[in-house]
Amino acid sequence: MVKKISTQQLVVGMKVHSFVDYQVGNNDLKIGTLESDNEIQTILKCGIKEVLIDTSDGVSTEAGQTQQEVERLLHEQLMELEGPAAPSPPDIVHDGPEDYTAQEWQNAIHSAARIGNDAQKIMRQMMDDVRLGKKVDNRLVQRSVGRMIGSIRRHPDALISLALLRDSDDTIYQHSVNVAIYLTAFCQSLGMDEQTIVDVGSGGLLHDIGRAKQLNDPSKKPGPLSSSERAIVEQHVTIGLEILDGLPGINRNTLTVVAQHHEQKNGQGYPNKLPNARIHKFGHMAAIVDTYDAITTHRIYHKRMDSHNALKKMLEWSPAQYDEALFEQFIRTIGIYPVGSLVRLKNQLLGLVVRNNRSSLLHPVVKILYDINKKSPVRPQTINLIRFRHTVEYQIDDFEQPKRWGITPMAHLPMGASAG
Repeated sequence: MVKKISTQQLVVGMKVHSFVDYQVGNNDLKIGTLESDNEIQTILKCGIKEVLIDTSDGVSTEAGQTQQEVERLLHEQLMELEGPAAPSPPDIVHDGPEDYTAQEWQNAIHSAARIGNDAQKIMRQMMDDVRLGKKVDNRLVQRSVGRMIGSIRRHPDALISLALLRDSDDTIYQHSVNVAIYLTAFCQSLGMDEQTIVDVGSGGLLHDIGRAKQLNDPSKKPGPLSSSERAIVEQHVTIGLEILDGLPGINRNTLTVVAQHHEQKNGQGYPNKLPNARIHKFGHMAAIVDTYDAITTHRIYHKRMDSHNALKKMLEWSPAQYDEALFEQFIRTIGIYPVGSLVRLKNQLLGLVVRNNRSSLLHPVVKILYDINKKSPVRPQTINLIRFRHTVEYQIDDFEQPKRWGITPMAHLPMGASAG
């Protein structure tokens, strides 16, 4: 049995299953049976507050929560983020953008794909320029973010859908574009003015620009990093700031995103181990979206998480690492049921989330693909669950793993190859 306990409760002989706090690549952390007090002290010095232990193969304890209890509590926390739905007459739904026709949605996806692909080309050229000693053209960066703002305002879910569903593309260019997309949508959900959104979104595009000068990037190796390798990886923040220093048109908000996207609320981030009080709001936001995109992308050193499990895992990490109010707002931005999630309705139909309803995050638009009762696929049918919000049978019961039912989400979503 796997249980979550406080790191203060660790004793020699316990078998560490995994750490609640996100510590990718830290080779000093022991996974497996703890053999000495020194190993426990190393975990404590890293600022980790909670850990999962395997009680079936190691010293057990009555303290803590089982993994099932933790999962249930996290699911309940997610559901509580729904908030009040916008009022509407019982039989009339005014959803605005959620009522796209199929053709309108397809057009929105194609337009968003062009914006995303163009932004990737800009990032590729910009990183090549940096390697050659040329300066970053901030006008191109801001112009690209401006197009993202326009896309999200016209069709709130289209560009975010592409970021959520890119097909295991772990290039630095795609990651930079995704972070910019999420930050742009995040800022708009908080009601920020357009210039601030441009500045913060530009920080998203440029947050990893320092990696352009790290030709032998240790982060691409499989397995955990040594302490020296980790130190090299962490230098990309400082290198990025040096590249951008004194560049015409670079705003302080942009530099804040670059400087603080790896800082953590518990003071264990890098490069400066800033305490929570010194981390700017934009730094907190950047840390959230950078982590989310990283763990939902397949990389050589870890398999990707699906969106739902990523949100639950980050919800578990949030007391130590993130501004919790901002993280909750980020969940509302991308949806409690992110695009591409497979959900089980109470009538035992399986539906793939294709869009979110901003007025009611518990009632997304889904494409029905499978009937569990009949144990067979069904003819695909797209339904807007907000129209059935008073019908118990069409309420979402839980998430499902697509592989269990032989469903490939990308095959049933409208973006296809154009997602880039």
